[in-house]
Amino acid sequence: MLDRHDYGWVEFIAAKSCEHPQQVENFYYRLGGYLALLYAIEGTDFHAENTIAAGEHPVLIDLESLFHPRANAPDSPNAKLPARQKISQSVLRVGLLPKLELASRKERGFDVSAIGGNYAQIYSPKMPNIADFSRNEIQQQNDRQAIGDNQPRLNGEAVNVLDYQDAIARGFTDIYRSIVQHRDEFCEFLNCFAGDEVRVILRETRSYGLLLRESFHPDVLRDALDRDRLFDRLWVEVPTFPYLAAAINAEKTTLWQGDIPKFLTRPNSRNLWLENGECIPDFFDRTGLELVRNRLLEFNEADLSQQLWLIRTSLTAMAAIAQPQKSPTYAVPKPDKAPDRKTANAAYLQAAIAVADRLESLAICQGDFAGWIAPVFAGNHRWTVHTLGWDLFDGMPGIAIFLAYLGAIVGDDRYSKLANSALRSILHQVKYEGYLINSIGAFNGWAGLIYTFTHLGRLWQQPELISQAVIWAQKLPPLIEKDEQLDIIGGAAGCIHVLSGLYQYVGDDRLKIAAIKCGDRLLKTARSMPQGIGWITLPECQPLTGFSHGAAGISRALFELAAFSGEQRFQEAAIGAIDYERSLFSQQMKNWPDLRFEWGDRVLFGLGWSHGAPGSWT
Repeated sequence: MLDRHDYGWVEFIAAKSCEHPQQVENFYYRLGGYLALLYAIEGTDFHAENTIAAGEHPVLIDLESLFHPRANAPDSPNAKLPARQKISQSVLRVGLLPKLELASRKERGFDVSAIGGNYAQIYSPKMPNIADFSRNEIQQQNDRQAIGDNQPRLNGEAVNVLDYQDAIARGFTDIYRSIVQHRDEFCEFLNCFAGDEVRVILRETRSYGLLLRESFHPDVLRDALDRDRLFDRLWVEVPTFPYLAAAINAEKTTLWQGDIPKFLTRPNSRNLWLENGECIPDFFDRTGLELVRNRLLEFNEADLSQQLWLIRTSLTAMAAIAQPQKSPTYAVPKPDKAPDRKTANAAYLQAAIAVADRLESLAICQGDFAGWIAPVFAGNHRWTVHTLGWDLFDGMPGIAIFLAYLGAIVGDDRYSKLANSALRSILHQVKYEGYLINSIGAFNGWAGLIYTFTHLGRLWQQPELISQAVIWAQKLPPLIEKDEQLDIIGGAAGCIHVLSGLYQYVGDDRLKIAAIKCGDRLLKTARSMPQGIGWITLPECQPLTGFSHGAAGISRALFELAAFSGEQRFQEAAIGAIDYERSLFSQQMKNWPDLRFEWGDRVLFGLGWSHGAPGSWT
């Protein structure tokens, strides 16, 4: 390394393949050690482009984001959500571990982490590329790009990181415990970096790059005001991250100069410096050095266990690809005789209590708020580790309903209180991020929230929860007209069920009007089939069967709407949906096909509530 004060030179590091399996083992052991060190010193942004696999040595580059402070944001929504606080202060923040980012509902998502980002990079974001460079048809098009040389290879071939997760865990554990053993010496050594300049990452560089690239589109180059309005999209995240407001003018100035905004601080300072030298005092509530020292004081076996769980879970989630053609089957032994109802009910209740106790042990609580971190389905057959959100499908509402009803049945306040804490987190999150919810469905939209608050309001005899459900229902009409999901999970069919239940309890005619609007949307989007009618509920799929996304679920909703609205047209549409569903029944399999997947000539059949006979009532 050659130090030139304001800049420097370092030796070029070339990616190199490993020659023996032990070298790959060594690579991941060392990477686990780096992960522990970076976790200790508040390192972040160590994604695929900042890691080079030089044989058995992982080489970290671009070491500008160490001692990374946190913005002073007591009013931020995240400040009261303990699970978000926990995950933002965990090993996942470093950037080495897999983290799937979603591109859109139709995209498969991408992973830019050092461990998860791979050579094939079928999950990378599309980037601009010049095509037909040597021809008159030269053009810019968006293509997927290979991430780089961040992962080791064995004799030129890719390796499976899951085969080496024990090596990562060992490396992490050894360095973690070594830091604990020499904690005082380690803390003293940190003073050497107190006055160094470090980069502060307020937003992902990728988001700046995307905004800058879009700002060169002809539509916003005709008038400078149009381009400036485009840059005003920076304000969108301010409700969630209020501290960003102080930096937006500087961000826009840099973007107008055609550059990526850059912010700096020092490990011993709470100030934020802009690129032009301007200082925003006390931008951070604590210095990076203070954060590191506090973290080192919290290093113990309990924290080590938590971080190892996150490491293993993130690796497992990366590898967990839903493959219906390879789904495991389970043979449940048939008992000689059915147990009596009393014995069965007692067994069910004990199983429910065991689940609740497990949820309680995994809950992250702070004050009156609670949350969870878990593998979350990220769409397109992929999983990622994340905090549970507001949706009923795989978020906190389902947990809250389960705990609340169990608490009422067994008379245990522990479960009821935890359910109430989860409910507070849901309310808090929706208060600040409700503008992002554009789905109306029963499981991943507004209707799921309405369903949750309706049930808990009745169970706990809390009218204010019912009132909140009615208030949220007023957000539905403009969204119903735009609904493209249509089904029980995310669309109008699920919304009908929820509105019907709430209407029967409160008798508000606005709820009936909204439900009829949902029915009209279903009638408008129905497609004539050889027999009956169906709906396109998932992109690039024919009208599906089944309850969650298919004709069975939609027909059930239309029948319910016909019953409480008294309008015959909805019943006729429901009968048409049943005709379509029945037309696809396989007499040989005694089941309905799962039309979401195509595997050559093979037809797949599900046996779940969502897809298959258990959910079909036709």
